Amino acid sequence: MKKTKSLVITSLLFSTMILNPSVINGVMVQAAANEAQVGQVEPGKPNPVTPPTTATKDVTVIYLDAATKKPIDNIKNGTVTVDKDATSVDEKLVKATDGFKLSEKQDYTINDKGEINVLVTPDSAVKPDDKKTKTITVTFVDTDDSKVTFNSSVEVPKDATNIDSSKLKDITPSGYEISLKELIDIKDNHITVSVKNLFKTVTIRFQDSTDNTKKFESTTMKVDRKAKKVKGSTIKAPKGYVVTGRELITIKNGQMLVHIKPADYNAGHVASKSDIYVHYINDKNTSAKFKEAIIKDVASDITSIDNSLVTAPKGYKIVEGQKFNISYGMIKVHVVPSTTKPTAPTKPTKPGHSNGSGATTTHAKHKTTVHFIDKETGKTIHSTSITGTEGQKHEIDLPENYELATGETNKTSTGKADKTIEIKVVKKAVSGTITNHKTVISSLHVATLYSKDGKAIKNRAISANSNWAADKKLVLNGVTYYRVATNEWVKASDAYEYVAVNKSITTSGHTAKTLYNSNGTVIKSRALSAGSAWHTDKTATINGKTMYRVATNEWVLASDLV
Repeated sequence: MKKTKSLVITSLLFSTMILNPSVINGVMVQAAANEAQVGQVEPGKPNPVTPPTTATKDVTVIYLDAATKKPIDNIKNGTVTVDKDATSVDEKLVKATDGFKLSEKQDYTINDKGEINVLVTPDSAVKPDDKKTKTITVTFVDTDDSKVTFNSSVEVPKDATNIDSSKLKDITPSGYEISLKELIDIKDNHITVSVKNLFKTVTIRFQDSTDNTKKFESTTMKVDRKAKKVKGSTIKAPKGYVVTGRELITIKNGQMLVHIKPADYNAGHVASKSDIYVHYINDKNTSAKFKEAIIKDVASDITSIDNSLVTAPKGYKIVEGQKFNISYGMIKVHVVPSTTKPTAPTKPTKPGHSNGSGATTTHAKHKTTVHFIDKETGKTIHSTSITGTEGQKHEIDLPENYELATGETNKTSTGKADKTIEIKVVKKAVSGTITNHKTVISSLHVATLYSKDGKAIKNRAISANSNWAADKKLVLNGVTYYRVATNEWVKASDAYEYVAVNKSITTSGHTAKTLYNSNGTVIKSRALSAGSAWHTDKTATINGKTMYRVATNEWVLASDLV
């Protein structure tokens, strides 16, 4: 204990060098007195000198709107620690929550619940909860019926001026898809998006296979908009009837004819039947048009039509060797004009002469008509014909820029009679020159999108006057494209490059200035007055001349400005 006290004294001595000797002596005397007191401890009892302790409690801070005296939504309560016996909180300990400030001096009395009420007002210098986004109202409009609309909302960055329609998939109405991939301008925190119904409504007409004089009310059903056939098992028949006929029922002109029969009718009394359409193709002139024929009451369980049921249009004959397979309720029939050259009479053999076998040997030639079918589109892209004797082998030249589809061959041989064959082909893969080219483009009109091999992408386009960032340029077969997505390209002829600006411009001279559209065509009904000021947001080179945009599709020449 004495060593400890000596250390204290030493510290005090060093820290009180400015004190006089009497003060130092006083300190030493007091330390000695304390030492004597500490040493007076009765055996078996604790030391009466213990360090002081202070008990505390936590008080909940309830933030109230100073104007309404009510709690503020979405603001968490605070806490403050005070002495256990405190009945109020010192104002120095009270802090306002983020985005607010204390309204005025207040009485922070602690209530029975261990709470204090704190009045606050919004701090104009601080934005509440410092949101970095804003809510945009989205109106979806059905492209087929503008009266059908759906409303939703989406959060976007606070400074956003447009939104990519592809980002709205999660809030797109069920059963719909967004019509176009485009950048949509935000106006008054609202955008309108065109959507396409994934389904179409088909009218169903019923016909009783046992008594076609009966009449039934037509009904409708929704099917995939791309559907060409519907399973009969998915169609609800009128009460007391069942669907019969073909399992797959063809949709034609938005309607289906569905054969039905009484549910309790003996199936052996009636055959399931349907009509088959006949599509004629003139092998001598593939562009010729024929009126479709109909083969009625065909059994539903067959997949092809017997040759005896197929007839040719007047003046034509059916090319031999065909199989009339049913596809989507239709068969294709190849025909040729029926005019034929008369057969030359056979010269009689001279008496006493023979051809050696008792029969006349001939080397008749037969024609094979060849149709090349684009496998992707199903369309005939080229037709040709070859002639030869029975068994003669041929290798047929393919159309330019096409190659054989997988599993196809262009080798054939002449048969015993004229025949027609089809060969499926696909376009040869093409590649262009791709270079890095970062720019911004604006579409001149609704512009089709293409793949990098120059093929149009079905149901993909960008809307007119929409802006797109492009990062690459493709030159393919002399045509230039800009890339606006991973494998989506827009033709340079469908858009123009521009540079964004934000400034005012003033027209020069004493005469009105001509306005042009995005194609560089003069707008005859519009002009800018001389010496007038205009705001511009874009500049572009159109038809080799620098222009500034002053309205959605109105441009003025740079040479007409001061």
